[in-house]
Amino acid sequence: MILITGCARSRTSMTTAMLQACGANLGRPADVNTLYENLSVRQTILKPMISRFGGDPLGQTHFPNANAVKPVEGLKFRALDALGGPRADLAYKDAKLSLVWQSWADAFPEAKWVIVRRPREGIIDSCIRTHFMRAYGDSRAGWGSWVDAQVARFDAMKAAGLDLIEIDTDALVADPGLFEPVAAHCGLEFDRAAVAACIRPRARG
Repeated sequence: MILITGCARSRTSMTTAMLQACGANLGRPADVNTLYENLSVRQTILKPMISRFGGDPLGQTHFPNANAVKPVEGLKFRALDALGGPRADLAYKDAKLSLVWQSWADAFPEAKWVIVRRPREGIIDSCIRTHFMRAYGDSRAGWGSWVDAQVARFDAMKAAGLDLIEIDTDALVADPGLFEPVAAHCGLEFDRAAVAACIRPRARG
């Protein structure tokens, strides 16, 4: 299982598109939206899990207390079923995965994690510009604290020894070749042309 997460507005969708271009399977095509999220998993498993542990299911106004997140019985089988069954190249992406990463790491101890990174100010700028990111309006301080709280979770994931790789998407936009070690980490075949095609003109700005 490949699990992809990162702050919202850090180009997690672009990164997942690149993984798919290299052979990752995101589940049944009818369940995958334009942001490369599997809606079956997001709506029936991930959002209820975040709520269960005391967080905002949208991942904006408040996060679960890290100490409250526990293993979830049956998570592995439910997630695999929602994704269409076990496969070596199966992948699931959601920025909110980092809010309950402990549960997913327990269910999938052999998972290959991809943490998508982008410079803090770029994420803040994008949040302010994006209509569905409403929690802090145009407050740079508010969005900055929101980013910092998620970075603390990424640090905890690294400290826990998860099998993960990080990718800076500003650098990736400038040089698609930097995706090769990400594909290798996930057991996929790197396709530079297909990866480069996932970079939309807007991402270069």
